Amino acid sequence: MSANRSMLDGIRVADMSGQIFGPYCTQMLADLGADVVKVEPPTGDMLRNLGRPAKTLGMGKIHMTINRGKRSVNWDTKSESGRAKLRALIAASDVFIHNIRDEAMHRLGFDYESVRSFAPDIIYVHCTGFDSAGPSAGHPAYDDIIQGASGIVALASEVEGKAEPQYLPLALADKVAGLYAVQATLAALIHKLRFGGGQFVEVPMFEAVTAFHLLENFAGAVFPDEPGTPRYRHTSVDRQPSPTLDGYICLAPYNDDRWRRLFDVLGRPEIAPAVQALGVRFIAADNPRLALARQAAKFFKLQPKVVAAVTGTKGKSSIVAFVREIWTALDKPAASLGTVGVVT
Repeated sequence: MSANRSMLDGIRVADMSGQIFGPYCTQMLADLGADVVKVEPPTGDMLRNLGRPAKTLGMGKIHMTINRGKRSVNWDTKSESGRAKLRALIAASDVFIHNIRDEAMHRLGFDYESVRSFAPDIIYVHCTGFDSAGPSAGHPAYDDIIQGASGIVALASEVEGKAEPQYLPLALADKVAGLYAVQATLAALIHKLRFGGGQFVEVPMFEAVTAFHLLENFAGAVFPDEPGTPRYRHTSVDRQPSPTLDGYICLAPYNDDRWRRLFDVLGRPEIAPAVQALGVRFIAADNPRLALARQAAKFFKLQPKVVAAVTGTKGKSSIVAFVREIWTALDKPAASLGTVGVVT
């Protein structure tokens, strides 16, 4: 195969999804080289009108970003002509993906059983809000709903010690579920290439996002006899960027040797032994498992004050050089704090 051919070269995707969840999945499939044909209703995808377009109406910024690399058609699938065109597209495709509820697709004649009657090898990907076998099957879902139902909105308030929950300021649920949809679609394509035949693939947003964030946030409940709340350190109020004179820096040395080298780089080599003199080792690999966990917890609670005492004496004007110095010395992640407009 030519080195210049894309990984999904020759794969066609009929994309009837809207908003962010499905289109985020097909955006990545298009980035990998798939021929994605986006099927929009006569009024266009709702996302077209989100955000002020640069020049042309219906060409909003998010729509242009999430639908890059795709072709687009405008068909009324409630008409026989529109349905005939969609049937022809699906029959010529490897994947059909949508986020329309089952009842509506059945009425249109594009539920899985109907589609496989004229496209038996199709990979049929249904992006749903909730598992079709669960108690909330068929309920509509948006990013805010799933952030709430999955418990994500409670995490930030736990960190900040607030009573009021709050949404994370990004379409996290849509995009996480979109990543799961990419994974599932690629797995189905591999299965088809190895064994032949298409299949039905369901990607429920709620279940995907809940599994995603509970990987670490369920950690304390994995073992029934483990003390403490079922949380990982990510929800600790002490897990914060470190202040400088006029900005912040993010540090992640994460073992004894690198913490010691960090303080060496910062010009304060005496701090590491001073912290350990308090009875706290950074990450002590020779400790028993439970003792290690307790020692690590002690250090991560102490870490912000210790690091801030050093980084707080440095200004942001030198922060880029400072970060590069740490990278070189530690071979471990460190970065100045980026913003939406400035990413380091």
